[in-house]
Amino acid sequence: MIYNAWSRRQIVVSRTTEPALLLLDKAASLSSRKAGGQAARHLGVKKYGHLGTLDPFATGILPVMLGRATRLAQYLPQVPKGYAAEICLGASTTTDDVDGEVVETADIPSYDSDALEQAAQAFTGEIRQRPPAFSAIRVDGQRAYKRARRGEAVEVPERDVSVYELRLRGVSRDRLALDVVCGSGTYIRSLARDIGLFLGTRAHLTRLRRTRVGAWGLEDTAPLDAMPERGVIGMKEALALCGQEVHLPGEAQRYLRQGKPLANLEPLNGLPHGRYSVFCGLQAVALVESDSAGGWRYCLVLPEADHRERFLGG
Repeated sequence: MIYNAWSRRQIVVSRTTEPALLLLDKAASLSSRKAGGQAARHLGVKKYGHLGTLDPFATGILPVMLGRATRLAQYLPQVPKGYAAEICLGASTTTDDVDGEVVETADIPSYDSDALEQAAQAFTGEIRQRPPAFSAIRVDGQRAYKRARRGEAVEVPERDVSVYELRLRGVSRDRLALDVVCGSGTYIRSLARDIGLFLGTRAHLTRLRRTRVGAWGLEDTAPLDAMPERGVIGMKEALALCGQEVHLPGEAQRYLRQGKPLANLEPLNGLPHGRYSVFCGLQAVALVESDSAGGWRYCLVLPEADHRERFLGG
């Protein structure tokens, strides 16, 4: 129901297919940037960028854009994300997770399944949330985590976030299991902290695994040592995620790459306004957009692939 914003377009690619989007199962202890860089080097691709940061202690789905496809990142729709996590009750930390220093401890009041259900309901829907001080959000022009590392007191402003589903269950007296589906910008560390406060104690996150991104699940991912046999999506499939598909004759490719007026392309006339992924023959060429008045503009034109590059580490 809420996972259908990205269709499941994974394919098994050959070593001559240009990789565009990698669904990496990130290991613990790696930053998202380092994990993405290792994956890109493993596939023989120089340029990369990851979508949605996972903290170093976290694992799970990390989408990594590769090569020419990095230009598509801004046009991919925002999609819900799913997480499985564990919360430790009785202590708060500087980072709201297991990597931080304990700053406060508190007794753990008795609680039952009804109390957990009330907590789950309290944090489901459109809620106000204060991101952690150790976060990449800018406060007065600087990243909050940089100021926090210098020992400054950082008050990150609250903001609205969307939590679509949230389930809590007790694992032990001081441990809770959390399953959540939420919108972009939601901090699971903040949820852990605030759930602890709701239950009358302190809390921090001890484990976090991203289990879904849009329609993609862990079954669609690959760890670093399993690439490129699975987890890799080609350029055509990545472009198709950004808009409705339009197929033009192969000879239109040159016209589009020269940036000539889109209104002169007969196949585009009469299409409803919106964003379209344009293919010429077998080539992914451009992303274009029309407005309600019938005007057309280029969002981007993909440069031609450098076929001298050895794709997929071949």
